[in-house]
Amino acid sequence: MSSLFYTISSGFLVGVLIRSFVYFDFSYILLFGLISFGLILLCVMFRQKSHLLLVAIFLPALSLGVWRFQIADRSGNPDVDNFVEENVIIHGMIVDEPDERETNLKLTVRIKEIGLDTDTTNVGHANKKISLENEKSFTLINDKINVLVTTELYGEYRYGDIISFSGSLLKPENFETDTGRIFDYVNYLDNDDIFYVMRYPKEIEIIESGQGNMVYSFLYKIKQKFIKNISLYIKEPQASLLGGLTVGAKNSLPADLKEDLVKTGTIHIVALSGFNVSLVADYILIILGAILGMSASLIISIIAIILFVLMTGAQATAVRAGIMAILVLFSKLRGRQSDITRALVLTAVLMVAVNPKVLVFDVSFQLSFLATIAIIYLAPIVERKFKKLPNFLQFRQILSATLATYIFVLPFLLYKIGTLSLVALPANLLILILIPITTIFGFLTGILGFIWPILSLPFAYVSQLLLSYELKVVQLGGNLPFAAKIIPEFSVWIILLIYLFFALYIYRNFKSDLPR
Repeated sequence: MSSLFYTISSGFLVGVLIRSFVYFDFSYILLFGLISFGLILLCVMFRQKSHLLLVAIFLPALSLGVWRFQIADRSGNPDVDNFVEENVIIHGMIVDEPDERETNLKLTVRIKEIGLDTDTTNVGHANKKISLENEKSFTLINDKINVLVTTELYGEYRYGDIISFSGSLLKPENFETDTGRIFDYVNYLDNDDIFYVMRYPKEIEIIESGQGNMVYSFLYKIKQKFIKNISLYIKEPQASLLGGLTVGAKNSLPADLKEDLVKTGTIHIVALSGFNVSLVADYILIILGAILGMSASLIISIIAIILFVLMTGAQATAVRAGIMAILVLFSKLRGRQSDITRALVLTAVLMVAVNPKVLVFDVSFQLSFLATIAIIYLAPIVERKFKKLPNFLQFRQILSATLATYIFVLPFLLYKIGTLSLVALPANLLILILIPITTIFGFLTGILGFIWPILSLPFAYVSQLLLSYELKVVQLGGNLPFAAKIIPEFSVWIILLIYLFFALYIYRNFKSDLPR
């Protein structure tokens, strides 16, 4: 049964992977299916239970993966494409939390109606109303087609607002980063069904409010209140950093601080991924496990993860990170290694089945998956190397999990970001060891603020100290003249070889080091 499970799972994932880069006509998918059907028939007729049967099963699973990506792969809507590079009026709903950056605001808007703006001369006037109730002809769009609107910071917009706006509709384009790499902006937006962009529309008019999903609206309101609770006693930029650590808040950090995070190889700490969530979950389980026992600490840890997911607004990235973190927790219960591995593979298959584009084009998914693998498989091996270190307050386990996670995700970060930080290892060791406790104290600061703000004051004070220390490490490391070097873009095959080496190393230590 294990061979069958892994054959089907790997076939599906390989199919999605191949189709992410190579287009297949439907006839090829059908051909794979027919070949696999023929092989299965031969195996049944001749009672073969060899590798040929596994190949026969692998091929339809591969075809299924190709087909799943095929039906998810689209570049927009033909009706909307007719208006690209035209001045248009759009009527739509804000379907995600507004993304506040340092100099602008980004809105993800689901297009409901679109039409040509034949009168653009007065649209910018204050007394001009952009309305669909006029002589212009509009096209109804009954599809999940989103446009990313970049606008000024001064607007007050919320999830669920029905808005009307005008401007030039464009298709997104890939661009070159500061490190010389081409950022796949098109597929990055495609993950959220965003196929069009509009920069600084002439006017945005709120038609209605509160039209979104009631559950999401409630969660976003709680999240905003949570962030306000944090900001009440914690100063900037520490508050923005804590918002990112605890609930994936999109409030931007100063540009110079972002640059220092990249230079010191610590930019991952502000990403909403399983990297940080897994570290925090592992920390909670280790500390509480020593006090309350594994069963009680597991329940508390899972509750904390669920709260985290809800506080982020149950975003897809947070849900994936939470699921990965829960897998880390169950791996600590000394379950059989085969069960843990099957659960991890099944989780990956289900996530990719829901959105096949995350396998190649979603960095958050990839980072979450790598961090989970590191904590489950590599951390126990690393901990064995530190047997002589004291384990006061589970220091050895926490250090092992931190170091294993950082080492395992480093090649991936280098491939994606292109900046080799020469101070990354000491910076991460100085910071990551405190990220879980910072997140926990920060979370308590925000939660207790709902009850009585004064209760959160001592936790906010500790959080402020920890965040100040972490930011100081980042700033000092980033200011060093030799802190980082831009490395040339290298082949994805090098990354694959590195992770093949990791896999072989883990496999070699399988019997003596991996959790069971």
